[in-house]
Amino acid sequence: MNRTLPHPASDEAPKYWRSETGGELAPAIGHYLDGKALTVGEIALIRAYLMQWVNSSTWERNPFASRVDRLALSLLRMKVRRANTQELLTSCCRMAEDLGMDAL
Repeated sequence: MNRTLPHPASDEAPKYWRSETGGELAPAIGHYLDGKALTVGEIALIRAYLMQWVNSSTWERNPFASRVDRLALSLLRMKVRRANTQELLTSCCRMAEDLGMDAL
């Protein structure tokens, strides 16, 4: 499902966590990447970030996506909505990576 992403300033581009300006997401992602136990609030922040990433319309416009890829995208979107533990976030991130949608 690999695709060149649109320019980050584009409305259709998924927004990368390092560009977030609120000040809370970057530390939460840092804790996650460092393997630290996440708080409920950090899990919610990362889930919200992943939701905007996987729900970006750019993935639907991928001319290289197969029918299987599109089904996997739908499943990933459902999985992210339900991700309420660190383990489920990890599973979502791996699934996204497998689809060429590395959010981290």
